[in-house]
Amino acid sequence: MPTRREKLKLIDKNIKACTKCSLCENRRNTILNEHFPRARLMIVAEPQGGFDKHSGFPLTGKGGKMLARMINALGVRREDLFIESITKCNVSRFRAASQKELQACFPYLCQQIHIVKPHVILSMGTVSTEMLLDTKEPMSRIHGRVFKLKDYEYKDIWVIPTYHPDFIFRTPQKKDEAWDDLSVVRKQLRIASEKALTE
Repeated sequence: MPTRREKLKLIDKNIKACTKCSLCENRRNTILNEHFPRARLMIVAEPQGGFDKHSGFPLTGKGGKMLARMINALGVRREDLFIESITKCNVSRFRAASQKELQACFPYLCQQIHIVKPHVILSMGTVSTEMLLDTKEPMSRIHGRVFKLKDYEYKDIWVIPTYHPDFIFRTPQKKDEAWDDLSVVRKQLRIASEKALTE
């Protein structure tokens, strides 16, 4: 029986060979992160500016620095954190991913969730939140709320939307709201850990 890590590496291999959409035509590298297969928290975001191979984040530049600050504020250990991109190939910084591209990548993320079984998913930005929750609700209305992961077999995986780090950098007045969202994440992780101890 393959281990979780081995299963995740197989998904990585399939992503590197993927030809489901046109992003593969100009692909040099895929957006793959260091995997912690028993992570309690999964962060999912739309990549901006490519993958930072030094930090392991699907963001570069000032957005990547903001993400690092948010992770630091969460206070989680690196081995309890699984960071993933909603798309697995870089999309031009001059446009958003198309619906076809998102739909092509989304099954890979679902497989990763299935293997890791995180307690909480922190969904950063509108794109990842729309995909995970199948919603068109504006982020201003749903950020910081706790949702059940839709259409998924694991009943105890929770999704908490927040603003994308790039958006927070460009709109600093939203930082306090985003940091309040991180407090909700910490609380939900604590609830999940306490529940796990009683099972």
